[in-house]
Amino acid sequence: MIPRKFAEIAFRRWWVLLIPTVLAPAAILAFQPHKVEYASVATAWVSRIEGVETAGTFGQPTDSQTTPASAQVQVLGDLLQTAAFRDEVALSAGLVIEGADQRAREQAGELIVKRVQVFEVGPNLMGVRVVAPSAEGAQALGAAVITRFQARALAEGAREAQTVVGYFEKQLALGQDDLAKAQAEAAAYIKAHPTAADKTKVDVDYQSLQGKVDSQTKVVDRLLENLQDARLNAASASNTASATFNVQDQPSLPLLPIAASRTEKYGYPLAGLVMGFSIAAAYLYAAYRLDHTIRSREDVAGLPVTFLGAVPELKPRRRLLVIGRRGGRNFARRVAVSIPPAPGAAEGEAA
Repeated sequence: MIPRKFAEIAFRRWWVLLIPTVLAPAAILAFQPHKVEYASVATAWVSRIEGVETAGTFGQPTDSQTTPASAQVQVLGDLLQTAAFRDEVALSAGLVIEGADQRAREQAGELIVKRVQVFEVGPNLMGVRVVAPSAEGAQALGAAVITRFQARALAEGAREAQTVVGYFEKQLALGQDDLAKAQAEAAAYIKAHPTAADKTKVDVDYQSLQGKVDSQTKVVDRLLENLQDARLNAASASNTASATFNVQDQPSLPLLPIAASRTEKYGYPLAGLVMGFSIAAAYLYAAYRLDHTIRSREDVAGLPVTFLGAVPELKPRRRLLVIGRRGGRNFARRVAVSIPPAPGAAEGEAA
């Protein structure tokens, strides 16, 4: 049962209890940051080229368990962690100007990391989602990420292809030198032993030299084939990159901002309302515990005193305007009277 004094304090000071209940949600709504953001999404088709040596191709999966889309997502995610690639994107999107200082480039790079999200839609489909305060900014940043990624893929593919070509050229040069040395040794041996080339006779040393020549000839032929393939791959590097990464949907121009989440829309005001109720309840409890006024029999229930009886609640004196006529003259005066309480009215109690 709620004590009488507790209820009296609540009804007497209801406006004090209402202040935190109203002000707490209002303050949260006033100081809560209202972010207006737009999301631009682009999708790209990623494929694996079968029948062509693509182990060194930019962003190609290295095993059959990895999907082409996940490989490209990993590559683009790694690039976004590098300051050089972020600088290229920031410059292309207009976040910084040419020759900007280090601090401005770092801030732009941090924004790019927060705003750009790369994800796998399907085994051969990857998506790029960009969030920005404006629709045009989101679209421009998404286009910059796609453009710079394609440019980096072309450059990296060409660089890798040229590296492979240079490797096989050096290997071929070394193989040809070894072949020339083996042929020179065989020719010198025949010159010193004219009958060594006679097939009717078995010359172990000559056969060993000839075997070395044949083996080195096969090595040179294989290197020539690898070099030819590497040169073909280098010539078609741009086409390979275009075939493995093809943008299907360009970054969209969002028409509406991102809808606020339910937590942001209803959670914070509800939390403020609960906090306001808590403050009001704490104040009400403190006022009840600190108020030692005796108003009813309940307040002396635990004290060693004797209850005598109940005292009726007295109404304040009121003045009435009495109008009359005396000696042919009208008069008006105010008379103080006490109005008794109505039958059945509540009575106070005292000890």
